[in-house]
Amino acid sequence: MPDFNRVLLIGNLTRQPDCRYTDAGRAVGGFGLALHRFYHTPDGEEHEENCFVEVEIVGELAEKVREEIDKGDLVYVEGRLRLARWRQKRTGKERRRLKVTAYEIQAL
Repeated sequence: MPDFNRVLLIGNLTRQPDCRYTDAGRAVGGFGLALHRFYHTPDGEEHEENCFVEVEIVGELAEKVREEIDKGDLVYVEGRLRLARWRQKRTGKERRRLKVTAYEIQAL
């Protein structure tokens, strides 16, 4: 069976989108996304569950998002999951973080 990697999210930006350029001139950027879930326990108590996700963007979409979307805005994000790996410069320890690489973003 083939793999399937697709993520659909609706949430609020936790910070202003950034956009920078690689040495090759390709735009890359990202932002944090807060997802909120409200639910009631069986005894009727209301609860809120929050999840924070890092979203990365590349190419023209990174430039567009930086110009059109602001911190706090509600957005729809469609993309795929990616495990980012890097080694800390100071400690040499390997780090990992699950991110969403977006290929569609719409302000709601």
